[in-house]
Amino acid sequence: MEGQVLTGLLTQDNQLNEQNIVQKMTEQMNYAITALNAYKKNPNPQYAWKIQEALMNYKMNYQSIFPKVS
Repeated sequence: MEGQVLTGLLTQDNQLNEQNIVQKMTEQMNYAITALNAYKKNPNPQYAWKIQEALMNYKMNYQSIFPKVS
């Protein structure tokens, strides 16, 4: 859902590049949620690291689109 909101805010000049970044952000958030669900079933620190990595990648991609907001 957030991906749809962000896509609506994109500038036309860089829209294709920014859409690719939003797609990556969506994939990273989905990856983090999948890892979180796996962690709930099996609390292995490996899943915690995957969650953190995915969320950091999400934040870096967000900052590349909205540097002044971050």
